[in-house]
Amino acid sequence: MVSSYIGILVKNGYKEKTRIYKDLVLFTEEFKRDLSFQKTALTDFCTSFAEGKKSKIKELLQEYVDELKKTGQFSRDVDKWSLAHLKKDEKEEVLTFLNGLGKTPTAEQISFVERSGERFKERLKQAEENEKKKGNMFFKLFVLLGIALMVIVG
Repeated sequence: MVSSYIGILVKNGYKEKTRIYKDLVLFTEEFKRDLSFQKTALTDFCTSFAEGKKSKIKELLQEYVDELKKTGQFSRDVDKWSLAHLKKDEKEEVLTFLNGLGKTPTAEQISFVERSGERFKERLKQAEENEKKKGNMFFKLFVLLGIALMVIVG
């Protein structure tokens, strides 16, 4: 029974990583559109985007906005931010993206957001593949392990 829960937790980790990258791709698309037409303040855009999101991006954007409002800067300390399902290099990539927002003229910012969006799409594709392959594999493996233990013990 416990091994099945472990399998579910591992599978959900892969699912959450996919959700994070889906939200990041959506964020880049919407932010680029906003930069082109409305030019909403960065903190307001992040706050409105985070509403209704279910991934860890919601927490990250809320923390990001709070940090900007308190200090006017953004800390790139990888361990400080809530991105538990990402590897260190993936966290650094996301934090570098957030750190670069609002620091250049509009044309350069749009180009930066487009490039970042392309990288996040690549990461999303990889995360979806891993979720299908590894997530399901670990779930099945732990369920079978649980059944095998019940047969051996019983």
